Amino acid sequence: MKKIILTFFAPALLTTISSCVNDLDTEPKVELTLQQLLEQDPNALEGVLSRLYASFALSGPDGPGSSDISDDAGESPFLRGIINLQDFTADGMKNRWGDDGLDQLTTTSQWNSNNKFFRYLYNRAYYTIPQCNNLLNVLPNAGVDISESIKSEVRFLRALAYFYIMDAFGKGVLATDENFGTSGLLPKRLEKNFLPMLKQNY
Repeated sequence: MKKIILTFFAPALLTTISSCVNDLDTEPKVELTLQQLLEQDPNALEGVLSRLYASFALSGPDGPGSSDISDDAGESPFLRGIINLQDFTADGMKNRWGDDGLDQLTTTSQWNSNNKFFRYLYNRAYYTIPQCNNLLNVLPNAGVDISESIKSEVRFLRALAYFYIMDAFGKGVLATDENFGTSGLLPKRLEKNFLPMLKQNY
């Protein structure tokens, strides 16, 4: 009886065990550049543009816990950074939760560059600016029939991010194709009257 059971169940058991078939083939299923995406699907421009708008309100593309930048997804959305640096610092709000760094913003003491909320807003703005630059650089070559209003919207979003840099920090770096990906410190090129400079350089 034991031989009969082993004869029937051993092959059945072996069929349930599978090997690692193609598990190491890690090539992405779809990997398109922005230009290729827009060439294949011109309607994707609406999604890309909405993602630029979303960079001011959302932390990342996949809901809670996802983040476009390496900072904490819950603490670092653009809008929260603006509120933290503009309202808390102007006595417009009172901090009732214990986020480390917010207490220092509600007082005039202990402000320093180590406060993570300064970094959060800075990183968010300098995430949005290159994304806008990338889209503006790709649009003429993607073969997409676009109106001037779309280019104007992207330029506005970029200028808005620069505005918040200037408003919160007083100075900033002009992000261009030439300094994209540079690991060293860049000179501060944005000063008080930065809008004419943006128009001139873009």
